[in-house]
Amino acid sequence: MAEPFSLKDHLFNAESIGELAEEYAAGLPGFDAARFQQETLVASPSAP
Repeated sequence: MAEPFSLKDHLFNAESIGELAEEYAAGLPGFDAARFQQETLVASPSAP
């Protein structure tokens, strides 16, 4: 049986959060993209 589809998990996953972090870092000097990605994924209830 297939797992239920979750739009939240589809939109906010490690890859998309990483891309978002890179975009912020490109426009915001001093922004720690790696830290943002790590803390965001740890805070996510569906994080692996």
